[in-house]
Amino acid sequence: MGHRAAFLFLVAVALLVTPSAPAGRDVPGDPTPPVVTPVMTGTLGANGWYTTNVTLGWSVTDPESIILSTSGCDTSTLTADTIGQSRTCSAESDGGTTAVTKTLKVDKTPPQATGSTRSRPADVNGWYNHALTVSFQGSDATSGIDSCSQINYGAPDKVGAAVAGTCQDKAGNQSAVLTSTGFDYDSTPPAASATASRPADKNGWYNDQLTVSFSAADALSGLGSCPAPKNYAGPDNVLAVVSGTCLDKAGNSATASFALKYDETAPVSVHGAAGRQPDANGWYNRALAVTFDATDPTSGLDACTQTTYRGPDDPSVAISGSCTDKAGNQSGSGSFTLKYDATSPQVSGSTPSRQPDANGWYNRPLTVAFSGADATSLIAGCSSGYYAGPDSSAAALAGACTDNAGNVATASFGFKYDDTAPTIFAVNTTHGNRTVHITWRESTDTQVVEVLRVPGRNGGDESVVYRGSENGFVDTGLAVGRKYEYRVAAIDAAANRSERKVDLVATGALLGPVPGATVKAPPILDWVSVKGASYYNLQIVRGRKVLSTWPAQSSFRLRRTWSFNGRRHRLRPGTYRWYVWPGFGRISASRYGRLLGSSTFVVTE
Repeated sequence: MGHRAAFLFLVAVALLVTPSAPAGRDVPGDPTPPVVTPVMTGTLGANGWYTTNVTLGWSVTDPESIILSTSGCDTSTLTADTIGQSRTCSAESDGGTTAVTKTLKVDKTPPQATGSTRSRPADVNGWYNHALTVSFQGSDATSGIDSCSQINYGAPDKVGAAVAGTCQDKAGNQSAVLTSTGFDYDSTPPAASATASRPADKNGWYNDQLTVSFSAADALSGLGSCPAPKNYAGPDNVLAVVSGTCLDKAGNSATASFALKYDETAPVSVHGAAGRQPDANGWYNRALAVTFDATDPTSGLDACTQTTYRGPDDPSVAISGSCTDKAGNQSGSGSFTLKYDATSPQVSGSTPSRQPDANGWYNRPLTVAFSGADATSLIAGCSSGYYAGPDSSAAALAGACTDNAGNVATASFGFKYDDTAPTIFAVNTTHGNRTVHITWRESTDTQVVEVLRVPGRNGGDESVVYRGSENGFVDTGLAVGRKYEYRVAAIDAAANRSERKVDLVATGALLGPVPGATVKAPPILDWVSVKGASYYNLQIVRGRKVLSTWPAQSSFRLRRTWSFNGRRHRLRPGTYRWYVWPGFGRISASRYGRLLGSSTFVVTE
């Protein structure tokens, strides 16, 4: 229902609920006046202003009595802008009278944005190069201007840049959009670059003066200026920088830098070094690598001379070299001196400590000393060798001479060596009548056999009674019963000798036991046979004759006991002498030859 119908409905309800009372009279139990409330419809803007038509109605109530009368409480509508129109509604009930006044402000008309201003003048040449603020202005006839736009502008760069703004009145109405006047905006520095007048000399390094030029480009406001070219000629620096600043027409600046490595100083302290220590006594005797080095504090070394010396021999070789740094600067020359001898000395001779012992053979240790000469570093020394075997017909001692550079020359001294004596063995003796037959065997390396006898012949102490290559020798003219010593020596080509000694007692015709021999068992008596003898007479005497027997052979085995002349005899300790005669024909004929001889033997316990 409408506002008026609602109002009449409320009044009717009040009249039905609350009985009416005489005007001007207080009704006991109703002390409360009526309640009057304005009821408005329309769009409420800002600050209490309505921005559309406004209809004003009234709510009049009194819960304890009926409304007696109202005044000015009709509904009304405001359609025109107004800064303030008032309406008063008055109502009376048994509780009293209530009057309420309501003032309404209506502004339905938007304000006008009338212009704009910038917060500061242009920076350079009419150009703005950093943020600015554009403020708008406006007007409003009813509620008045409340605020206008303030726009901060910082991008994009543009010729004739503009911003849009509005104004708002105090009722909340907003003006149409207004575009500001145009302005030129460029906040982007130019694109600046720095360029060297020439390429780097080596490995990215400059070693002489260069010029750096600056240039720039700006697509919007255009280039303003760049500095003049700059020369760089030092100091040496691995991180040198040449910089310049360019401006565009809007006043934006850009710094261009050219980074470079600069070194115009050549390496210093050039020196050479050998690839190894000298071979001997400060001398080199084989190919030698020599490497040069230097000091360069800025760009550092790039390359130095490397060479190999292989000769000629010289006691004072001087090798030159230089170094180049990474910037291409070359040093002065350095030197490395050395002594060089790669030629072996000459072994000029070998001298044994003595002459050969026999027949060109050495049979005992010898020493051989070597000697030599060297034309460059001279001889440091030669070796000597000691030889003590093995036996060889082609023995050799190796020797060497060394020069002061350590070069070695070798040589060999050949000779025949034999220090091993031959062997003599199986030496036997066979007694004869004033003779002895000595036999032996010797090793194959024996060249000659020598037999020495003591006592010697012709009254000498010792005599060589045999020298030859046979395996036996008969010595004659011995004195019966005399003791002889024989030494049988085998001698080789190197004069080594070995000996075997035999002692014997010379016998006559009675061969054994030898004169004066000592026996424990019954001996075999042996004598020389006589041509034509058919038997022999053997006689044994011990103080007196104790045995006479006639053996047919030239020997007789004595027994421990025997019978002679009717008596029993026993072989007792003591000295026995025995005799032998040859017999011819029959025993009964008793035809004897001359006495062969006599000899003795001694029986011991």
